[in-house]
Amino acid sequence: MDYSMFSKNLSGILGKFDGRIIQARINFAIDMLKNGSVEELSKTLNSMDKEQLISKLYEFDRPALQKLNIDINGIKQRVSEADLQKLARAIGPRGNEVVGRIKALLG
Repeated sequence: MDYSMFSKNLSGILGKFDGRIIQARINFAIDMLKNGSVEELSKTLNSMDKEQLISKLYEFDRPALQKLNIDINGIKQRVSEADLQKLARAIGPRGNEVVGRIKALLG
């Protein structure tokens, strides 16, 4: 197998792997959102770099999520408007921006 074929196969495998990791993180976040309080969610989010989180959100678009095999319809079915408002409160001042971006990604 030549280098370009190897590189293409490796890229495909890593893409699938990345997609599974992202889907698992999304599922974990939804479970935390559904089962935790705003205070618990705020505590978890405060331990993260919110600016980095927000910038990562803007790196993705709907086609990129589909390419990673992210189950957008499944996410839309599991997350309610009340969940998104809870998330916005937990994030703080930029919460509405984050929720707006999530809504745009989910279509």
